[in-house]
Amino acid sequence: MEQITSESNLKEMIETYTPTYRVLLMNGIKVNPFNIEIDMKVGDVTAGHNNEQMVYEHLNKVKDMQDNKTDKLDFVKRNIIKPDKINISGFTDFIWHDQFMEEIHSFCEESKIDINPLFFSKYDKKSLQLYLCKCRNEEELPDILIGKGFSTLMSRHFTDRFIKTGVFDRKLDVNIKDLWYEAGIKDPADRYHVFGVQEDMIMQDMSIKTDVAPPKRWSDLQKPEYYNTVTQMGKPQRDHFGFNTMFYLYKEFGEKGIRDYANSVKYKWHFSRIVKDLGKESPSSSPYNVVHSFATLFFRNNPVAKVLRPTDGNPVTSVFCLVKKNAPEGAVKIAQHLFSEKIGRILTSTAGIISANPALADNQDLKIRWIGWDNIMNSTLPYLKDDLSEIAYSVYDRKEIKDNHGNKINKKNCLV
Repeated sequence: MEQITSESNLKEMIETYTPTYRVLLMNGIKVNPFNIEIDMKVGDVTAGHNNEQMVYEHLNKVKDMQDNKTDKLDFVKRNIIKPDKINISGFTDFIWHDQFMEEIHSFCEESKIDINPLFFSKYDKKSLQLYLCKCRNEEELPDILIGKGFSTLMSRHFTDRFIKTGVFDRKLDVNIKDLWYEAGIKDPADRYHVFGVQEDMIMQDMSIKTDVAPPKRWSDLQKPEYYNTVTQMGKPQRDHFGFNTMFYLYKEFGEKGIRDYANSVKYKWHFSRIVKDLGKESPSSSPYNVVHSFATLFFRNNPVAKVLRPTDGNPVTSVFCLVKKNAPEGAVKIAQHLFSEKIGRILTSTAGIISANPALADNQDLKIRWIGWDNIMNSTLPYLKDDLSEIAYSVYDRKEIKDNHGNKINKKNCLV
């Protein structure tokens, strides 16, 4: 696509450059990405905006940023599919990537399976996300895709084009924990094969004094008495305001739940900042910290950090694989190995991920909850992330924040 102008196709712009949706949203331009007429132009929705030129500057800035990744996109195109090999690609997390890949290579070598692995963690994942947004036919996809969280592989574009059409209708014969059935984690359609789940957790910093009692339920964090008592783990820029938490809140409480929770959030720090300050009476810490379970591994023996166990159960995200219906048997063997005790131990020890393998015991007080497959299949991902985050920021941006010493804080510094 050339530079974005009023004559550019709106549907093509939003599908190809997903962040442009957020640009429109932040400028007060609301569009339903799944109800755009095929010949609709960008100018049809920007006309009459009080600063239309600025909108196009921002749209093209986003477009140029993604186009600058073209070299990496070309790398993905050249390498994601190799003939006569089992092609496997997807998203991993930097904290378990290395050990995970070592075990995959070891298993394939022992099993004499020739693989073409292409994995992305941290910032490189944008290359694969862009590739998947541009994919139009199943021949462009590998035999196995691995995903984590509410990722691109759960976006409406991907599910409509490749999941609901049966491209990944491949069942796996694996043993899984009863917990998978009890919590509804097992996909009844047998497409998303979940081999691990990661909890969102509430961690109490005992060094920060507060008169507000620890929350007994996640919903307690929406109550007025929890105003400015929470640190939400997030990225070091204006991000999706902890989308995992947002998604669950929205499912149960709608937009009001998100606004109420945002009212309780005082800081948004990268997990490394939370880890660094926890237990040190830091002026920029909160008594209650919402983090992914891997962050708690840094404080296993820390007496000033306490992991809370709300009675309604911790919300979880999944680590999963998709296997193409026509994939070779070698691909099925690899996918089944993802449910093995070896892989499970790697995920548990490095990231606090709960494994699907029945041989790996869980804590007796473990209680989790799953968002539900219908909610995922019927969601408006990835755009829902932007919609919910802007609801949260509409509250958060209006608040005045002071640190624990009473000093007024520039909230922009809470996002860096």
